[in-house]
Amino acid sequence: MRIYREVKLVIYDCDGVMFESRMANLSYYNFILDKFGESPIDEKDPLLTHIAHTHTSKQVIDILFKEDTILDEVHKFTSRLDYTPYLQYMELEPGLIEMLELLKDNYYVAIATNRGITLQTILHRFGLEKYFHYSVTSLDVKMPKPYPECLLKILDHFQLPKEAALYIGDSEIDLETAKNGGVGFIAYKNSLGTPLKIMTHLELKGILGL
Repeated sequence: MRIYREVKLVIYDCDGVMFESRMANLSYYNFILDKFGESPIDEKDPLLTHIAHTHTSKQVIDILFKEDTILDEVHKFTSRLDYTPYLQYMELEPGLIEMLELLKDNYYVAIATNRGITLQTILHRFGLEKYFHYSVTSLDVKMPKPYPECLLKILDHFQLPKEAALYIGDSEIDLETAKNGGVGFIAYKNSLGTPLKIMTHLELKGILGL
């Protein structure tokens, strides 16, 4: 297997990579749906559960309340909604902290996510701020994933070429983002037809030659 010694920057997606967060996201959006008298998302609905897991909060709300006259009211409500009660449903992916410990002194480490304001709450709750040098959320860009603006913003921050970065994601949106940005991609727990894939975070050691 090729060792990517030219890599100086490792970029993580949040949901599905750093955390198992499907239950948290579904609970969050189902609370909003219930608040406005709508039926909850069925956990067996693969499309809506995927959307709730990968899209920005605004995009999810737009889809759930499409053509609804109360859409603006829903957005105002969610802008004030505290995500903290849903953190109890989030679980750190095994091996993440151990891998971050190995990376922190020799690599730049960043996050590119479609989450918004909730990212900092999550990082603080799980004590992860110290491991990341920079993060870009959907609120920091004009065009969220799959547009590559988040990755390009990170590269610009560190003044690094595309070849010096790898992006770890778990969804088609993440893969498309990496392709659009010309950044190498590692699929996490999902092959996505890509040459680089890992099932555990510590497998990244082999790719980087650690």
